[in-house]
Amino acid sequence: MLIRLTASDDIAAAIDSALIDEPLELELASGVYRLDRPLVIPASRRGLTVRGAADGSTVLDGGCRLTGWVRDRINGRAAWRAAVPEQAVSNGTVDQFFADGIRQKRSRWPENGDLTPAETFPASEGRLFVPTRSFRVKAGDFDPAWSEPAGIETVLFTKWVESRLPVESFDARKNVLAFSRYSRFPADPEYARFHFENVKEALRRPGEYWFDRTARQLWWIPPEGVEPDSADTVVPAVGALLALDGGGEACEPGLLSGVRLENLTFRYGGAGFSRSGSCYDLGDGRLADWSNTFHRADQSPFDGLDAANAGQAAVQFPAVLMARGVRNAELSGCVVEHCGWYGLNIGPGSSDIAVRRCRFSDLGGGGIVISGAPSADTVRRRTGRVTVADCEIAHAGRLQHSAAGILIGHAFGNLIEHNHIHHLYYTGISCGWSWGYAEQAARENRIGFNHIHDLGQQLLCDMGGVYLLGIQPGTRVYNNLIHDVSCRFYGGWALYTDEGSAHMVLERNVCFNCTRDGYHQHYGRENIVRYNIFAFNANSALAITSGNDRRERYELPGTNYRNNLNLLGNVFLQAPGHPFFRAAAPLAVDPEQFSSDCNFFHGGSRRKFAQVGEAFLTCSEWRARGFDRHSKFLDPGFVSPEKRDFHLKPDSALRREFFPDPAETIDQAGIRSGKTV
Repeated sequence: MLIRLTASDDIAAAIDSALIDEPLELELASGVYRLDRPLVIPASRRGLTVRGAADGSTVLDGGCRLTGWVRDRINGRAAWRAAVPEQAVSNGTVDQFFADGIRQKRSRWPENGDLTPAETFPASEGRLFVPTRSFRVKAGDFDPAWSEPAGIETVLFTKWVESRLPVESFDARKNVLAFSRYSRFPADPEYARFHFENVKEALRRPGEYWFDRTARQLWWIPPEGVEPDSADTVVPAVGALLALDGGGEACEPGLLSGVRLENLTFRYGGAGFSRSGSCYDLGDGRLADWSNTFHRADQSPFDGLDAANAGQAAVQFPAVLMARGVRNAELSGCVVEHCGWYGLNIGPGSSDIAVRRCRFSDLGGGGIVISGAPSADTVRRRTGRVTVADCEIAHAGRLQHSAAGILIGHAFGNLIEHNHIHHLYYTGISCGWSWGYAEQAARENRIGFNHIHDLGQQLLCDMGGVYLLGIQPGTRVYNNLIHDVSCRFYGGWALYTDEGSAHMVLERNVCFNCTRDGYHQHYGRENIVRYNIFAFNANSALAITSGNDRRERYELPGTNYRNNLNLLGNVFLQAPGHPFFRAAAPLAVDPEQFSSDCNFFHGGSRRKFAQVGEAFLTCSEWRARGFDRHSKFLDPGFVSPEKRDFHLKPDSALRREFFPDPAETIDQAGIRSGKTV
C-alpha cells in the first residue's frame, strides 16, 4: 500500500489506519512535520518504508517556536525576550536554543577558559569514583549577588567526563558550592576544572541567551543581522522523535523487520536532561521500560543518587532515534541535527541493520550507539551485524561532551567503515563494554577506512580516535586515518586499547598529531599492532602502562596470559629529541611478554630511545633486551611529512622494504563518492 502525505497530515494516524497484513510505503512530501511526542512504530508494522524528498527537505521536527519577542535591555545592552511555553522547559531550564538552525550559547562565566576548585568534599584520598555534591571555590569565583543562583549550572570537567550540576546553595563565608545532583568524580583541584552557565550577569555577547526560570522567559542578544521577529527561533520540546519498537523488552519472535527510512531529516529532538538508571528516560509513558544496557546494578555507592553523569561516554543519554527488537532494517540518506541527545540508538534484540550515507551533526550527545544485552543475558536480546558506512558524525558532544561518535557496547559482528568523524570532545569510535578479562558480548567487530580527527579539543582526558575495551577475539582496526587528538591533561591517543583489551589486530592505520602518544595500551594481552604509521605524536610513538600483573576479572585457573603486545613492521616518526616508546612500569616491557621487531624509526632520540618508568634507555640498551634487533633507522621517504603528507615518494625506502603503501589508507579513508546527503 502506498500513501502520500503532506506536512499537514498526521504520520502516526496514517500508519495506524493502514492494514497490518501488507507492506506499507509512506511518501512524505517536502515540508516540516511537527511532532509533539515520539512517533512509535510497533512490531506489527513489518515491511514499512518511510521515504522523504530526495533533497532532504522532509523534516520531522520536535521543536517549539518562540514568538512574541519584545525589545528590552539587560546588563546595559540591547536584548530581546520571549516567553517559553511550559512544554519546552525541561528540569526548570532551557539548555538548547536555536536561531535559523544555529545553536545559540548559554551565558557563561568566565567568558573564556575554566576555573579550578579549591577543595573537594568529601576528600578524594586518591579514589577515582567518589559521590560529590559540593566543593570549595576560590574567592571571587562565584558571586553571591548573581541573580537566580538556582538557575545557574556548574559544568565540572573531571578526567574523561563532565557533570552538569545545578547550584543548590552557596556558603559565602566558606566559599562552598552545593549542588542538587552528584558528580561521580571528585572535584580534585589537580585535574578538575569548571565554569558556570546560565548566568544573567554574564549575558553580554551576540549569540548568547539566558533563561529566567522565575518568569519563564528567554533573554537573547541576537547575532548581528538576525531579527528575532523573522528568525526561526526554536527550543527542542520532544525527547525521542522516532521509536522503532519491535516487541518491547522481551524481544520475542514477532520482531519489527523490513523497515526502511530514506531521505528524512530529524531536527530539534533530545530535549531535557536524562538521568542515569536501568531504563532510559524518553519523555513518553509508552516507552517507559526501554532498558539502558550500559547500566550496571552494582554501581554502588551511586545507587539511588541523582547522578549528573555516567561513568563514561555519556551512556545515560538515549537517542532521538531509538530501535529495539529490529531486524533487516535500513536508514539511508537521513540527517539528524540540532538535537540534545545521541542521534541513533540500536538496542537489544536488533541485528542485520544498515546505516548508510547519513549525517549526524550539531548534537548534544554523540552519533550512534549499538548495544544489546550483556553476555550473561538471554540470547534473543543480543545485538549485532550492524553496518555503519559512509556516514558523517560531526560537531557532536555540544552538551554531553563525553559522548562518543560511534559507541559499540554489548554488540558483535559490526562493520564500521568509511565514515568521517570529527570535532568531538571525546572518543571517535568506542568498542567494548567490559573492563578487565571478563566475558563480554563484543567480538568480531571491524573498524576500517574511517577518517577521524579533531577530537578532545583540550577539554577532556583519556580518549582515543579508536578506543577498545575488554576481550574481543576477531576485532580488527585497519586503514583508519586518525589525527589531531588533543587532551586537557593526559590521554590524547589515536589508538587506545584499554583495560583487558585482548585478541585484536590493529594494522595499516595512519596516526599523527596527538597530544600524547600515537598508540597506548593500558593493559591487555595478545594484541598485534603492525604496519601502522605513528608520526609526530607529542610524548612518544607508543606507550604501554601495565604488564601481566594486571589481572582484573580474570576468573580461570592458571596465569591469564604471557604475551601482552606484539609490534611488527610499524613506522615510528618522531620529532627530534622525543622518545619512541614509553612504559609506565618495567614489567610492561619485560622481554617475556612484550615483543617489537622489524619496525622503522626516523627522527626522535637514540639516546632517549625509550622511557621505562623514570629511566631512559638508549637504543643499544633497548636492543640488548631483545627488542627491535632487526628494525632499521631510515628516512621513510614520505612526500612531505612536515605538511603531514605521508604518501610515499617513488624512491621511498619503505617501498624497498615492502611496507604496505599508505596511499590505500590516506586516499580511501572517509566517505566514498565525496559526500553524504
